[in-house]
Amino acid sequence: MSHHARPKTPTYDQLCAPELLRRAWRLVQQGGPAGGVDAVSLDEFRRRADSELQRIGDALSQRRYRFQPVRRTFIKKLSGGQRQLGIPTIADRVVAQAVRLVLERIAEPCLAATSFAYRPGRDVHQAIAELLRRRDGGQPWFLESDVADFFDSISHRRLLDLLGQRVRDGALLQIVRQQLEVGARLGRRFLATPRGVAQGSPLSPLLSNLYLDPFDRALLGGGCALVRYADDFVICCRSREEAEQARRRAVRELGRLELRVNGAKTRILDARRESLEFLGFLLHPGYLWPAPGNVQRFRVPGGLDKTAPQTQYCPQVRQGLLHPRPKKTGCGNQAGRTTLAHSAGPFSVEEHRSVSFTCRAGTGTACARWRGCRRLALRAMSHGLASGPSATA
Repeated sequence: MSHHARPKTPTYDQLCAPELLRRAWRLVQQGGPAGGVDAVSLDEFRRRADSELQRIGDALSQRRYRFQPVRRTFIKKLSGGQRQLGIPTIADRVVAQAVRLVLERIAEPCLAATSFAYRPGRDVHQAIAELLRRRDGGQPWFLESDVADFFDSISHRRLLDLLGQRVRDGALLQIVRQQLEVGARLGRRFLATPRGVAQGSPLSPLLSNLYLDPFDRALLGGGCALVRYADDFVICCRSREEAEQARRRAVRELGRLELRVNGAKTRILDARRESLEFLGFLLHPGYLWPAPGNVQRFRVPGGLDKTAPQTQYCPQVRQGLLHPRPKKTGCGNQAGRTTLAHSAGPFSVEEHRSVSFTCRAGTGTACARWRGCRRLALRAMSHGLASGPSATA
């Protein structure tokens, strides 16, 4: 990229623009309604949004905005155990979204193409398609692994150093530092956060990708290819020996970032003969199918409006998913491409006992609900639909 074509360097003053804050607020409304430590819900904030955005803008302009501690909560993992989340206040989410929008302009174009999570125009389906392409293109030996306790292990110092290579504005770096070090509250207890980024902050996805970018680039070349989605990754190699070398490289490069490979979830396999469960999919040598845990989860997906009768069918949607339609949005597979009609209302997923969900398109949080419905249908019915075992449990 030539010098004159590079994105403009982000500055703190860009955060204070009213239009940017309004855009950030629109993005916040697409997320969850729960409030932070101040107990202000999304609906309460919405009722006085104009005055709140004005207050936030004034505080930012005067360099006196301060983040509040995140509210610590826990959710169950499908694999067992718990994942800790940090829920910021609504106001802090607006500011974090604004910071993300400013930083994304310069950080996103610089990220390696091996990263598929939390990026515009990239998703799980593209990551899976890349794995299939690598498997069938001469790199069938996969090293599957993930980063142990990734989000909680990120070094603030290293992260700010990496960000400082792209951002020269000290005030902008300082507000990122402030959010990183803001701490958390669990009940009445205050918990310091000397490391890690809060899973729940709108800024954390971008920062996590930025932190792992040196790892992505270090693994480029050498006959291997990396497919990374957040802290999960697969290195595609031509032979078992290359995969063993890739494992040693991954351990070494993550160590340089003060991270470590999750040994319990690391293995080498020949994807031409063995199955791989990755990102909610089960990659068999002959076909692709939703992972059993995801099929179970799809039966009661949180956040979707479950108002339709449990046995109601929508043949148009089922037909649209069953028959490949080239050059449409959807999820690619070996048989073609599938799509879900945007005019769809209630639909059912026949493969898991005809559970049906409603998407109220065009009202309230319809965008998030629609995306959830669309992902549900695409993941459940697109890959290997005409053959392979039934997903009904």
